[in-house]
Amino acid sequence: MVKGKTIRGQHIVMMGLIRGREEIDEINNFFKGKGWGGVKYVMEFKTEAGQGGSGGRNDTILLWQGTGDELGKFSVQRLGLADPPRWLEDYIENNKDIIPSDILERLKKLTRW
Repeated sequence: MVKGKTIRGQHIVMMGLIRGREEIDEINNFFKGKGWGGVKYVMEFKTEAGQGGSGGRNDTILLWQGTGDELGKFSVQRLGLADPPRWLEDYIENNKDIIPSDILERLKKLTRW
């Protein structure tokens, strides 16, 4: 990976984000301020309640983009947040029982690994 070179995007999930589309500028500014790259809004949906886990919340999918340096910062520093953004692939594995089936199929098409 070349230092400073923009790398391809990776989808992340912010769980329980009520107004993802409306808050995207604020979220993007937060990421940039931390040196974590930037994000673009992709979609949001409600998880299924009563299916195990913490269903019934609004989860938002974002496309993360940045450099190798920003990826390193984001990957480690995000874990200091109370409810950190998750990589889409990890999110799917840990929440597949509460993701509506039509949304799950769409999300699987966005995975990178």
